[in-house]
Amino acid sequence: MAKSNIITTGLIRLNHTQLLDPLVSIYDDSKTYSTEILINKRDAKTLGLINTAMDEIIKSESETGGKFTGITPDEVTKLKTEFLKDGDAREDKIDAYKGTFYMKAKTKTGRPAIQAKDSNEPITSPMRVYDGVGARVVFELGSYLMKDSDTHKLRKGFYAKLIGVQIVRDMDTISNKIDINNIIDNDEEVEDLW
Repeated sequence: MAKSNIITTGLIRLNHTQLLDPLVSIYDDSKTYSTEILINKRDAKTLGLINTAMDEIIKSESETGGKFTGITPDEVTKLKTEFLKDGDAREDKIDAYKGTFYMKAKTKTGRPAIQAKDSNEPITSPMRVYDGVGARVVFELGSYLMKDSDTHKLRKGFYAKLIGVQIVRDMDTISNKIDINNIIDNDEEVEDLW
């Protein structure tokens, strides 16, 4: 893979972190370490690196008769937005996603390197790796072509293979919980049938 496909982000936020303890598949016991990466929409450098890498992959695959041969501009846009999602378009409206693009990075080849900015020692404490922490992430951007298990159609897209995480600074914790009292009308009369 070309060196330009190895991306080092600027300061981002982590969410849905599964970096210290992997998610274990119930089907085959495989272990996946992963995190969502929230990128500020004003981070032109990081977004530029990701978009350039996606463009290079599409160009290379198209020229060599690979996965993206014959892809239309509309399909390119769709693939890019499926990988790098708009936080302002989320239905759940979690505040932390406002003004961001977000994506998933993961690896199945063992725990990624996790270190503090000014230390070579690995971080192993969940108190340091939490939803919302400010970090920089290194990942390898690649592409895939696979058969969809539901529709049996071929799907193509991008993936981010997580290499490492540098914890830069503490930030507000992201709460992924829904405040049910904001959804339920507490003034509504409810019949007690029990």
